[in-house]
Amino acid sequence: ASYIYIRILQMNDRESSCILVVGSGGIGCELLKNLSLSNYTNVEVIDLDTIDVSNLNRQFLFRPWHVGKPKCEVACEAARAMSAHSKSSNPKCGFYTPHHGDVTDNARFGLPFFKRFDIVLNALDNVAARRHVNRLCISAGKPLIEAGTTGYLGQSTVIVPKVTECYECQPKPAQKVYPICTIRSTPSQPVHCVVWAKEAFKLLFGDASDSMLFEDTSAADSEPSTFMGPCVDSRPALNPPPSVSDLHAYASDALTSLFSTEITKQLGMDRYKTSKKPPVAIDVAGLLPPSFPQSPPSQDKKAIPDVAECLATLLHCIQTLYASPPSQMHESLTFDKDDKVAMSFVSAATALRCHTFHIPKLSEHDCKGVAGNIVPAIAATNAVVAGMQVLEMRKVLDGKAKDCKFTYCLRAPTRKGYFLQPTPLLTPNPKCYACNKASVTLYCDPDAMTLEVLLKEVIKGGMSFVNPALSLGDSEIYLADEEDYEVNLPKVLSALPAGGLKDGGMLLVEDFDQDMEVQIQVEEWKEFGEEEKQWKLGGDKPKKKEPEAAEAAAGEKRRRE
Repeated sequence: ASYIYIRILQMNDRESSCILVVGSGGIGCELLKNLSLSNYTNVEVIDLDTIDVSNLNRQFLFRPWHVGKPKCEVACEAARAMSAHSKSSNPKCGFYTPHHGDVTDNARFGLPFFKRFDIVLNALDNVAARRHVNRLCISAGKPLIEAGTTGYLGQSTVIVPKVTECYECQPKPAQKVYPICTIRSTPSQPVHCVVWAKEAFKLLFGDASDSMLFEDTSAADSEPSTFMGPCVDSRPALNPPPSVSDLHAYASDALTSLFSTEITKQLGMDRYKTSKKPPVAIDVAGLLPPSFPQSPPSQDKKAIPDVAECLATLLHCIQTLYASPPSQMHESLTFDKDDKVAMSFVSAATALRCHTFHIPKLSEHDCKGVAGNIVPAIAATNAVVAGMQVLEMRKVLDGKAKDCKFTYCLRAPTRKGYFLQPTPLLTPNPKCYACNKASVTLYCDPDAMTLEVLLKEVIKGGMSFVNPALSLGDSEIYLADEEDYEVNLPKVLSALPAGGLKDGGMLLVEDFDQDMEVQIQVEEWKEFGEEEKQWKLGGDKPKKKEPEAAEAAAGEKRRRE
């Protein structure tokens, strides 16, 4: 099927359209291959991630010697090598130009950046980034081809602003499965750390080859992570059982490799040079007890443990599990959240992982309630949805967007034997905040307007918010009645934390008292007269919800008093 559609597209003239690909992982590699072999030359790619050993089994543009390098740079290099051309056919766009960075970085990839392109293709693996790209495409008026996979299932769809429903028109269920790359390298939520801890348990006590942290060290050109030797190759045998000193040495080496050596190695490779807060290696050697604790560290199950307590807990768990393994498990234990020792291990490992990546920690009580499954990445499914994306893109660029479909990949065939199920695209949801008038354009000079003026004149005065909370990306810059944020009030918008609010930037405004939320998109405008108001607010203002009758009566009573 891939060969057929590639041949069809090759019969067409080389396109002059500028294409932006966001993501160069599993789907992204397939997309870049398809675009290159289909004679598209004006392509730029954004990706934050670097190549991990676990990527090599399905992200086929990468090789062992690429480990640690930015995905977008290596993928673009491969796409250029496959192309029959040597340069871009449109001076506005690069020839498979990589941009190593976070797509949510408005300073680099704001609205002006997106307006350069004719179409955007998403190859992302998280909801937050998808929402961000969706909103930028809506604001820029650019069509977006969205896709995603979960194992053998997948889908692709076309989002045409104001014509079809956008990514946020339908509510998204809470994410319950997590990409392998996120768990191994770039955790951002406590649940990512819980999943990693369960895989570490498997690496140390279970079938190590079944752990997502496991790496094959037999290949001559392999460069396994530093924890493979201490954790797997040096695992003590159970018959005869290891001595206390040998077991302590193993535990010390394993924990040091997981929480210190490997993190230090990745930092040295500049894997996290674009991160807002790079991870920190834990001083395991300095904090680990010199001998096994006589009893398990006592702690409140609902309390947040410190680093030293976590290391002592892990040490005690290793001693307990190796000293008296269940006979029915032989040399391969299986994690059970109801097993006290296993749960203590996962909880302590989760807390240390959270500490390393500056993520809020969980208590053992909360940790036990978290369940996460890993997305089984299937290379064939990635190839199928990427192929569908390019086909739908061709329709849009040919002016035939009305022929586009929302297409599902099915695990079992339909009655007619089809594994792909196309359905018509839906119209925008009138209640969607992202694409139906809940985003507002603010024309102002971000180098002159201060946060205090924005808050007083625009947000409270012009939009009737009462107790607003303001956020740039994942960073809060103002909370009502919080003195810690008042330091930001005299700053101009472009000098605010998290990169500032600049031309094309998006500011999230929330008012929990009124249950309202709106996105403010800043568009630079400096042509106001001296006696004019120095800003103009476009779009509809959010309406305040009517208070309940009882609240209104109580308010009236207070006014009379």
